[in-house]
Amino acid sequence: MLPSQHELEQLLVNSRPTPRPEFVRELERSLQPARRRARGPRGMRVAIAGMGVAGALAAATAVAGIVGVLPGSSGPHGASAKPRCERVIVQRRVRQPYFVHDRSGNVRVRYRFVLEPRPITRCR
Repeated sequence: MLPSQHELEQLLVNSRPTPRPEFVRELERSLQPARRRARGPRGMRVAIAGMGVAGALAAATAVAGIVGVLPGSSGPHGASAKPRCERVIVQRRVRQPYFVHDRSGNVRVRYRFVLEPRPITRCR
């Protein structure tokens, strides 16, 4: 006869692997000093040094803003560059169509290249 589903579940629950109590105590004891070292004076020194560096950067930024070194702090309108643009005329080669009558009297389209002046804007 096969065991019932309830009996199978009880068997699985009871056969769950558990570590030996000695192993658990030894593992907890070996991990304990590592936790104390992380909270020790070295970690505190690193945190204080980090706060000092952050404070120094904040003070340097504030001083630079007061002196006027930062962009946007030079005046009420901020920084703006004037465009140095000019209109120039350039010569471009353009294909221009023209019509030609051949010997039989048919009209054909031919193309020639001509130089055509075009105004463009150049900015520097």
